[in-house]
Amino acid sequence: MASSAKHARAARSGSALESALLRLLETKHFDEISARDICAESGVHYATFFRHYAGKETLLDDIAANEIRTAADLAPPYPRHADEAASLAALCRHVERRRDLWRVLLNGGAGAYTRQAWLKRVRTLSDAKGDAAKSLPGGLAATCAAGSVIEALSWWLGQPSGTCGTRDFVSMLERICAPVLRP
Repeated sequence: MASSAKHARAARSGSALESALLRLLETKHFDEISARDICAESGVHYATFFRHYAGKETLLDDIAANEIRTAADLAPPYPRHADEAASLAALCRHVERRRDLWRVLLNGGAGAYTRQAWLKRVRTLSDAKGDAAKSLPGGLAATCAAGSVIEALSWWLGQPSGTCGTRDFVSMLERICAPVLRP
């Protein structure tokens, strides 16, 4: 079989496994889902699952890692933007564009995993760049801000559609984060 055909089949299997896990996370907690459940949901053979992933944790990590990295890099206290409001707005636009995925990551069965990975990413940034709020001990401002942001995002995603617009939510996040990030 040609290499490109193998690659295409592997990509389809990987995509099917990712989609299956996301569907399962809509109704079950991550720790209740097995590799066999994912295979049954995806139609991918059990042995094929382990050719792609060491376990369900690595599958979830692949799904969540890029999303978390992108979103955490946008969020205060380490924004790519000079001001907090622009950073929070960029974060919220990113989450809004991928609302269904983030709803599963935060409010579905992967909520605990996502929160842990989010805090780990922010702590890594804090260790590398120093804390944004000089009036607090190392890492504390980053941890508090990150925890507030992720919990507020979870709340926002749990609201009925149209209840709280992006602009209003950004304003709320600014008020939540200001005491921690501003000296």
